[in-house]
Amino acid sequence: MSDHTAGQPARKRMAPKAVAALFLAIASCEWGLAYGVPGIVLSAVSRKLHRSARAVFDADPNKYRGEKIIRAAEKWSRVGLIQGIILTIAWALFWTAYFALIFYIVFRR
Repeated sequence: MSDHTAGQPARKRMAPKAVAALFLAIASCEWGLAYGVPGIVLSAVSRKLHRSARAVFDADPNKYRGEKIIRAAEKWSRVGLIQGIILTIAWALFWTAYFALIFYIVFRR
């Protein structure tokens, strides 16, 4: 027996790793905005999964579905990467200024 009913075309499968790439891309936005570095890591993993899903989809687009999910994962992972970089730089500047101020207060004459 086949998985589809008579007269109807078979349903396409979701491209492998597409949903995982989207999930990690959205998580990278949240973690990138909240913590910085974890967002960068999640974004890098999401981009790797996105490239893999894109390659599988492009190899046989008639067999798989989920092109919009793959594109969304690509865009969200970029956003998460940018947020992670910006927040990491902001935290680095904040702590540098904080310790410079503490150093100035403690050691001024």
